[in-house]
Amino acid sequence: MFTTFLILKYHGISTSAVKKYNTSKIEDAINLLMSIYSDGEFLPEKYTLVYPFFNHEWEISESKNYTNRVANNLRSTIAWRGVVEFDERAKDGPFIFLLPYYINNIKKECKIINPNNRIDIRLLSAWIFREHDIGPLMNSLDLTIKLTKIFKELFNISEIEERELFHYNGPLLDFSLTKTPMSLFRSLLPPVPRTSNISKTIQRSFFIEPSRLESLATKVTGNPDVNYIINLLNKHKQVILYGPPGTGKTFITKTISQNVFKDYTTFIQFHPAYGYEEFIGGIRPSEVDTISFERKPGLFLEIIKEARDHPSTNYLLIIDEINRGNISKIFGEAISCLDRDSLPAILSFDPRIKLKIPDNLYILGTMNSTDRSIALVDYALRRRFYFIYLSPDASILASVIDDSDLNGISLVNFFHKINDRISNSVLGKEFQIGHTYFMPPFLKSSNEKYKWSLTDFNSVFNNSILPLLEEYCYGNENLLREIVGNDLSNRLIGEHFTDAVKIFLSN
Repeated sequence: MFTTFLILKYHGISTSAVKKYNTSKIEDAINLLMSIYSDGEFLPEKYTLVYPFFNHEWEISESKNYTNRVANNLRSTIAWRGVVEFDERAKDGPFIFLLPYYINNIKKECKIINPNNRIDIRLLSAWIFREHDIGPLMNSLDLTIKLTKIFKELFNISEIEERELFHYNGPLLDFSLTKTPMSLFRSLLPPVPRTSNISKTIQRSFFIEPSRLESLATKVTGNPDVNYIINLLNKHKQVILYGPPGTGKTFITKTISQNVFKDYTTFIQFHPAYGYEEFIGGIRPSEVDTISFERKPGLFLEIIKEARDHPSTNYLLIIDEINRGNISKIFGEAISCLDRDSLPAILSFDPRIKLKIPDNLYILGTMNSTDRSIALVDYALRRRFYFIYLSPDASILASVIDDSDLNGISLVNFFHKINDRISNSVLGKEFQIGHTYFMPPFLKSSNEKYKWSLTDFNSVFNNSILPLLEEYCYGNENLLREIVGNDLSNRLIGEHFTDAVKIFLSN
């Protein structure tokens, strides 16, 4: 059942009707998923919509009957009752769609009765794509994120399907251990009745083009990886990272600075008192004679001069909290220079200066989407920057935490649950809690994972997460209780806190 579910998801079927089958898409999905099965394994048709080795038994001349074969198989598929609906009355031919409660029925049929029985999405992704070239990778974390992102994009996995059917509790992926993922993944599947073992040769000829894999891995429907941001910054020169707090904006800017620009980075933070004089320049008291004044260039002009004097070196200006300053006031006429192909701007504080930003100067900004000043960002600035949205990412969190000592509590499930409640409240998704709130530096162990205890979880929730939610709710106790529940809003400790979390997760 689970394999057939993935085939249908790859095809794009959902709770809305899909009237026509796309033969090539289903064949692609089957070829990808055949590697899950061992050589010689045979599944009778009544237990699977399309058994995985169908194209070894059908002659090419029979391919035109593919649609009818799929439809006939579906009619006799016992396991799919309660999961899909088959409508034969449509004039355009039969079509199928998922029933409203299909996830619960899949969980029942596949014996996914608790979080530990869910399928490890990373191991499954590694096994499916083990023979594909997915491009250069920085480390195992980068590999983990990329493979899961590719899998979710290809098979159209929704957030609720990801949360209910999959988990991320395994180790970081090591692509050299390609035999382990298969055995672990298959051990989670329920036993399948078999008729006889028929020797087959698994088809390995289907491959996705590397360029398509890379585009799927870096698609901005989820969080792009650092390489994607670096490439965009290299092409466009100016990028702003924005999203809820704790989504890794500062970490990414630090990573790019240390690994690409090294010692040629300048960090600055905008705030309401920061102005044109400090950033571009102005007339200020002389350092030698306090009763006289002189024109002094600001920080931006000094960086531009440094970059122009050393054209073979790349420079990076990081503007943290860029939306907290008065953008129009700070940039002034220099905002037109952000169009790199524009004419030089003549500055009001010193008309002798014709300002143009050199191509070896890059600007990377960050912006907190929960800050109400985001609405004040100048439209002229929006047009001249590329904006990359960073959302709370469960896959990153699951890859680096160790919650084995939390008495059965899954931090990833808690992360999903609390953000779902925030998203469904009047606050909305922009007020979700980022994954870095669950990655405090003091919990980082020698193996680069964040080792959690119940005491640490209690402390982080009461002293970091709850105060943030209280700020979001602005004293609205009913809204706070709607998000965390009556018990957790009271800063419980010890066993009372643990019990309250379990009740919160079960509701």
